[in-house]
Amino acid sequence: MSLFGYSFATHFIGSFACERIVALGTRLAAVRAEAPTLRSQGPEVWRSGIAVLTLQGDRHLRLLHERVGAVLAGLGIALDDRPFAPHVTLARKAVRAVAPGDPPPLDWHAPAIALVESVGGRAPYRVLASWPLA
Repeated sequence: MSLFGYSFATHFIGSFACERIVALGTRLAAVRAEAPTLRSQGPEVWRSGIAVLTLQGDRHLRLLHERVGAVLAGLGIALDDRPFAPHVTLARKAVRAVAPGDPPPLDWHAPAIALVESVGGRAPYRVLASWPLA
């Protein structure tokens, strides 16, 4: 299971027992936060070969990240130690790719959070549930 916003990943939670989905969903539905706005920063190719568009989040994104993290920790889910890096994945296996020039700035309003399952294949993600943000 991975937890994603519609336009950004807030936390990756890895493998997760199906019988705990209802409890997780109930707690995520109770998260209250303002809808964040993200601004595109520029394309990058990370060392792992993932091409991304990096995003700068506002204070609402940081607060949402903290609140969702508290929910996960409260359920005994280990949080990722890596720094939070808002991004949109553009391509995988892009080790030799060269990032294009900077695109024009794009503001992206994220009106909801979603619980998303990583299933692989042609449609690699499936939305299990989503909740609007204020």
